[in-house]
Amino acid sequence: MRSNSNKNAKSSLNSNTSCCICWKILYLCVETKLILRQTNKVTNARYDFTALEKDVMYLINRELQKYQKEGDIEKNLFEEFKVVISIKELAGTRHHREVLDAIENMAKQVVKFEYTTNGKDRHLLGTPLIHWFHHKYGTSTVELWVPYNALKFMLNTASGFTLYNHYIALGLKSKYAKRLYDLCCEYKDTGGFAMSVAKFRAMFMLEKQYSDITALRQRALDPARKELRSDADVWFDYSITKKDSRSFNHMAFKVYSNHNKDTAADKGVYNKVWGFLTISFPSQVDDKAKVIADTLLNHGTIMEAWRKFERIAQGCEAKEMTKKHVVNTTIKILREDFNIKK
Repeated sequence: MRSNSNKNAKSSLNSNTSCCICWKILYLCVETKLILRQTNKVTNARYDFTALEKDVMYLINRELQKYQKEGDIEKNLFEEFKVVISIKELAGTRHHREVLDAIENMAKQVVKFEYTTNGKDRHLLGTPLIHWFHHKYGTSTVELWVPYNALKFMLNTASGFTLYNHYIALGLKSKYAKRLYDLCCEYKDTGGFAMSVAKFRAMFMLEKQYSDITALRQRALDPARKELRSDADVWFDYSITKKDSRSFNHMAFKVYSNHNKDTAADKGVYNKVWGFLTISFPSQVDDKAKVIADTLLNHGTIMEAWRKFERIAQGCEAKEMTKKHVVNTTIKILREDFNIKK
């Protein structure tokens, strides 16, 4: 299959054609928690995307999942690969123009990948993630063409891959929280990681920003740590020390599981509830579905809520309930059983 005829790229999870179809797609996704792979070469690449641009990157990666493999990819098959993504899924409360501007800006930026050949020769390759894009006015999707030089790092899992929760990654607000979430997911099984301050700056392209360690802590590290501890399934603590130097030059990160979210996530409950709530509170409108799911989780009532919502979901899938009926019933349950008002 040649890349320019890639008809299998999916535009989004936001189809509103019917309640049943909407729920069926969401149910299938949350059943697997939408745990996706990202190659470690991508996780450790050097780039400076905004939070919105990073979300575009997450959606591109989602569409590439079935093409990932261990080993080099064939250039003739992936010389120019088209991915279709939903503008609505990214926009939220933003104007669609902001999403298109972010995509345009990504096409102008270089992502830098490091790799070795012959086990010793080190290389640095810079490439845009998006070669070019196309959007037809009046539609809710945009077509992105990803160049081969980016795809060969995004698809080849030979150097390992990172497993992350797609919903959580998209829900994070700051670009630093998103990047550090990727790294925490990569190292959560080993309990942490370490690197030089210089390498961290290069990875996040902060060579000319926050030159003072205090500024680096206050503007990037501390806010990201706080956000991950509050909103993600993993979070980190860190230390910056002097290692054979008079200046602070070494960083050590300890990765922790967020046990509240992790316990519910292990059973798929948190993401099932979140996915179900997006029927009544679409994610392209606001983040109300996530806020309600977090409230149920923090109050310890998320399992009880899912038992009630699951019956509604089954009725929806069996076409026994209209979308309006689902929305009204959901709002009533939240109000009367959990004291959560719309």
